Amino acid sequence: MRTWRRHGRGERARFVAVLDPPEASVLRGLVGQVDDMLSGRADASPSDELSALTGIRTGPSTAPDDPVLARLLPDFHRPDADPGHDGGGPGGSGGPGGSDGAALAAALRSVREPELIEAKRDAIATLLASLPAGGGRVELTVPQAEAWLTAVNDVRLALGTALEVSEDMPEQLPPDDPRTDHLPVYHWLTWLQDSLVTVLMR
Repeated sequence: MRTWRRHGRGERARFVAVLDPPEASVLRGLVGQVDDMLSGRADASPSDELSALTGIRTGPSTAPDDPVLARLLPDFHRPDADPGHDGGGPGGSGGPGGSDGAALAAALRSVREPELIEAKRDAIATLLASLPAGGGRVELTVPQAEAWLTAVNDVRLALGTALEVSEDMPEQLPPDDPRTDHLPVYHWLTWLQDSLVTVLMR
């Protein structure tokens, strides 16, 4: 892949790159997998008669068990981050860090998670629609480029979680490590994201 280039300014700005067929195939495959995970999570939402009446969508009130989904759909409120939370006393029962805090976290997730999933899936749809299946030239408007950043970042987070990437992980893993063949893809996604951010900020 050749690095992103910017043509034009303002609303007429376009961001252009050329992806080789294998790169396009890998990116489309990974993005599709993330989309399937998000779709499955949305489909698993409990039915709510009140939502049908009010038009307000609700989702699960608990975090996903799958670590990849949990990384993509983090808590909107963490009770253990509230002042005074000590697991007991006022903060551990009725205080903001106790049962009230947990209830708030559950309520926020139920209301906000459907919107977050929709936004992520919209970004994925934009990426897939603007990425030729067989590789080739990609030309993005500013909104499309921002959608690409969202989608690529989610794929990178998902892959990084699956590979258990950490700050102290070496650039290259031992040949017998099962993650060895996949780590270069993670590094390529990081470069793809960073290069697009750089050209957007110019």
